[in-house]
Amino acid sequence: MKTGKSWFLEGCGKEASLLQHLSGNSETELETLIIYTVLAHFLPTELLDKNRDKLLNCSNFNERIETASTLVPPELLKEEKLDTQTFVTFYKRYKAVREYQSQKRKIKSMIRFYKPEYPFVENMEEDYNLSELAEEKVQIMNLKGNHFTIIEQNELAEDISKVLKLYKV
Repeated sequence: MKTGKSWFLEGCGKEASLLQHLSGNSETELETLIIYTVLAHFLPTELLDKNRDKLLNCSNFNERIETASTLVPPELLKEEKLDTQTFVTFYKRYKAVREYQSQKRKIKSMIRFYKPEYPFVENMEEDYNLSELAEEKVQIMNLKGNHFTIIEQNELAEDISKVLKLYKV
């Protein structure tokens, strides 16, 4: 069996599987749940609860995103880079996680986890339970920023480059 290297940015792993257990039984509920989950990090829950039915009554995901965007101050949309693609990306990832059937085998490669100082999901294990997927100890690198901004950190690119050179990938 081959071994390799795996890199994970915050937003992966076990926390994504939280949605497997939430009530997104229909596409409409799942889409609304995704929007709600993303916006809950920036807006008061009361505001989201008050607009839940408005989101559920939209005719499609794009309309739900447009409606949700009206709840967020424009400067926050820009600052947090919350655009249509952000919601679509989360939707696709979480939908894939919900449909994924976990295998019993563990990954036989090095796992490097890049964790922001301001996590997307609160109250998670230090390694977001990635150790459950791996035979080796998960290597964690803490980065400044949040889920969206860690990708802009030079330390991230430098570390990935260093690891790639080390393993001659």
